[in-house]
Amino acid sequence: MKPENYVKNFRDVGESLFRIYGDELFPKGVLYRGGRLNSVFDHNEIFNVPTILNLRIGSDDKLFNCNYLHVPAEDKIENYDTSNGKIRKWVNKVISTICQDDIELPIFISLLKG
Repeated sequence: MKPENYVKNFRDVGESLFRIYGDELFPKGVLYRGGRLNSVFDHNEIFNVPTILNLRIGSDDKLFNCNYLHVPAEDKIENYDTSNGKIRKWVNKVISTICQDDIELPIFISLLKG
């Protein structure tokens, strides 16, 4: 099964960085990212990830036996401008959420468009 058949813009972050830079800057199989999970009906379709982190404003349907986390941005501002203090605060909240001791890897991060 290929997750990209079920999730828009599904990517393994480690694999993507390796393709871009030609060096293993981040391990493969630890962090996945993509769009909404509304077309995923079998947990195997996304490698049975034990943790799903939703960064979108809307919540996910909790269809699978895994840890669902929800850290939405507070508003609809451009979340890539890290010179903005609100964005830095939100990014810190996201990072502190995934760095908790009880978080199991790998993690799938659900974004609006992936």
